[in-house]
Amino acid sequence: MTTPREGLRELRRGGAPGEWVRFASVGLVNTAAYYVGFRLFHAVMPYLVAHVLAFGICIVVSFFLNCRFTFRVKPTWRRFVRFPLSTLTTFTVMTIGVSVLVEQVGTDPNVAALVSSLVAVPASFVISRMLLVGHLRS
Repeated sequence: MTTPREGLRELRRGGAPGEWVRFASVGLVNTAAYYVGFRLFHAVMPYLVAHVLAFGICIVVSFFLNCRFTFRVKPTWRRFVRFPLSTLTTFTVMTIGVSVLVEQVGTDPNVAALVSSLVAVPASFVISRMLLVGHLRS
């Protein structure tokens, strides 16, 4: 398995450019699915429960879309169990980014959220690919 440092180095060298587009497309679909799910669940339950349910469903949807469409690998139980680690990575990168930008740099929270999410996308891509495929280059 490739280390995160090696993965980023490989990605800078050209990695798999078509996968970036597919990964971003899955992200857009997943974001829309989350929002629709959240709105539907929130109509009948508290917002936090609606958020958790919608987010959980989107992890499953994202897993299958990333396996089949983005990285073109067979979904397996092992990959399924490991996949939420990519979500944890994204969450961690975004949380640290927002905190540092707002508290240390003095950035507007709305701008900090956008910047940290943009920074998290490459990290999420690298971790997702390593978890689903095992390396960066096919």
